[in-house]
Amino acid sequence: VPLRIVLDPAVRNEVVLWCTRNGRKVVIDLSDHADHLDEAGLAWCDVYLKRNLTKAYDKVQPFGLNYSGRDTVAALQAAFARKNLRAAVDLMLRAHGREYEYAPEKRKDKVVLLQTRLWEADECPGDLQINEQRIELVASLARAFGTRFQGGLVDTPLARKMAPSLISKNYKQREYIAWQKTAQVAVYTRGLYGSLAYKMAEYLASSKCIVSEPIGICLPTPLADGKHVRWFSTHEECVARCGELLEQPGEFPRNAWNYYQEHVRLATDAVRQLLNATARS
Repeated sequence: VPLRIVLDPAVRNEVVLWCTRNGRKVVIDLSDHADHLDEAGLAWCDVYLKRNLTKAYDKVQPFGLNYSGRDTVAALQAAFARKNLRAAVDLMLRAHGREYEYAPEKRKDKVVLLQTRLWEADECPGDLQINEQRIELVASLARAFGTRFQGGLVDTPLARKMAPSLISKNYKQREYIAWQKTAQVAVYTRGLYGSLAYKMAEYLASSKCIVSEPIGICLPTPLADGKHVRWFSTHEECVARCGELLEQPGEFPRNAWNYYQEHVRLATDAVRQLLNATARS
């Protein structure tokens, strides 16, 4: 149960939670900004778990991957902590974490997936180049793979203005989860300010072959190039890696699934294991 919740003043999202676990004071920081810490929480806590962390030090440690799937017990606990029945209803309407799962032995569609969104200037101050990067990569994948490419840009007023021909079909959350999880290959691009986007955990949950930009954020257990993912630095490399994995997926689906089972599923399970480990240290 959180003792204190700190909101991001720009978007009013809950990004920092203070709580206790096994007698230890813990802060969980989900902010996109690697260079920002909740200084009051840092002074208060025994362990500070940060989702976007470029280097672990002292009591500041990586939180790991997360995604938008809910856990039933955790959702009810969160609603109870807020003493808000409407919050409980809203949380229970969200997709369960298990809905993202698609085991490696199940049939995959031989397609490359990337669905991403563009950000308005006031949503990404200092990182406007992310939009051009995403547009160029989506265009490269669409040209290279044609009907074997799925996705595009999320339909927003900005996407209709900047790249209307690249807009993807609009899906509600559960429709998107069901549609995307059968793709054999998926492309990961960085989140805002280099943060860890939810899609990495979602890709692992559906045992995809993942072609990814190098991740500058540290994880409790790193993703290994050639085992869990294939890194790319240029759009040409991305297209080449995707083509290879469409033809020869190898052990990538199984390795992605194993990483998900051990280190991501569900976020509440991963946090519980991490906090138990810190309590023993």
